[in-house]
Amino acid sequence: MKKIYLSFLSFLLAVVCNAQIPAGTYAIPSGSYPDLATAINAVSSQGVSGPVVFNLSAAQTAPQGGYIIGGPGSPLVTTFPSNSTNTVTFNGNGNVITAFAPQSAGFDNDGIFKIVGADYITLNNFVMRENPLNTDNSDLTSNNMTEFAVGLFYATTTNGAQNNTISNNTITLDRNYRNTIGVFSTARTNSSNLVADADATTPAGANSFNRIR
Repeated sequence: MKKIYLSFLSFLLAVVCNAQIPAGTYAIPSGSYPDLATAINAVSSQGVSGPVVFNLSAAQTAPQGGYIIGGPGSPLVTTFPSNSTNTVTFNGNGNVITAFAPQSAGFDNDGIFKIVGADYITLNNFVMRENPLNTDNSDLTSNNMTEFAVGLFYATTTNGAQNNTISNNTITLDRNYRNTIGVFSTARTNSSNLVADADATTPAGANSFNRIR
């Protein structure tokens, strides 16, 4: 009986700790979300149960490779997804997001934001910048630059990033780097390897109905 009780208690704790984020407007930084990375990780790992808005009030530095919104197996994409009712909005309020430095040498998938299979996500009014410490733009084997500010990718070949809005953002990367792209979208590869072909297999795997304003 004691073992059963402990198992049930563990189950309840797991449910509480991983409950989807309820509808509301949340400040960053705050007690629950001290930075943008914490808020995005919470959304991606818990999903949402209503429309959610995050308001940023301080400059941030993105993690290596970029913030990942969604991803394969993410509740935000699968069990508790964002949709036309339960939207997720990140308002930058003119604050600067600086890319990580140094990005991984020789990789071609470094960004500031990656929307991976998530739907109805809005990125509004951010100032996205390359990190001035990233200076090696020589070739694909040694570069440490940021390839794109925002990337749209599928989570699986049948679940693409759809109905997202990228609006009112200012993007300044390094224009001397030949692989620099402001907003990048592909359904030909996954988010971790842009070289190996892996096409979306259904229309649902495409990145469709996205808006860039």
